[in-house]
Amino acid sequence: IKQVQMSPDAFVQMALQLAYYRLHGTLPLICESAHTRQFHHGRTETVRATSSDSVAFVKAMAHLNESSAETKLHLLLRACVSHVELLKDAMNGRGVERHLLGLRRMAGELSLQNEALDAPAFHM
Repeated sequence: IKQVQMSPDAFVQMALQLAYYRLHGTLPLICESAHTRQFHHGRTETVRATSSDSVAFVKAMAHLNESSAETKLHLLLRACVSHVELLKDAMNGRGVERHLLGLRRMAGELSLQNEALDAPAFHM
């Protein structure tokens, strides 16, 4: 994995998504935590590992005869790079999951309704 300059974590995430898709016929909702220890009292940020690039890879692999090996490798590499970028963004304070969770909790405490914060995409 390292010989092709691929992140081992990203590779495992793609393998998990592919395995889940093959078993259940649907894409998983996977969260991974990213540390924010570079900030004072830094904790974690949540990263949603399922991205448009990982979906493209999984779907290409699910239909084995329809894509060339080069296309599948390209999609895997792109999905892995995308995953690493999502993790780096989260670790550098550019994640949104904790912010949205905070807004949802505050809205709940104040008995405020908000369609965007109550959308199914925010509930795992």
